[in-house]
Amino acid sequence: LLNASCNALGMICGVSFGALAASPEMREVISGAVNEVVRIAEAKGIRIPGEDYAAQILNTAEGLGVGLSSMLQDYRAGKRIEIEALNGVVVRLGKELGIPTPHNSTFYALGKVLQPHKVRGV
Repeated sequence: LLNASCNALGMICGVSFGALAASPEMREVISGAVNEVVRIAEAKGIRIPGEDYAAQILNTAEGLGVGLSSMLQDYRAGKRIEIEALNGVVVRLGKELGIPTPHNSTFYALGKVLQPHKVRGV
């Protein structure tokens, strides 16, 4: 849930987990992305422990503070980013299951464009 909702978003915005969680607007975006993953998990019969998943992820992001997502770190280093594994899979499963994934689809599209040129197609 954290990776699908915050990893690419941190890269796209170029900010820490804490900065994402500090923004009321980003909190809504993160919550939307979390809810997409939860709906897919439920449709596949996967029970995620806990409840109020968006609040859990936002609390985790706050706790990570100045920590940067691995995708942002990889992007800055010119390495291949994990957009396929973290958001691409959510988009594909959403399409298969008929579950809209507007947040993850946006993260995925932006990540594909931002993928460092030297590793595109790898």
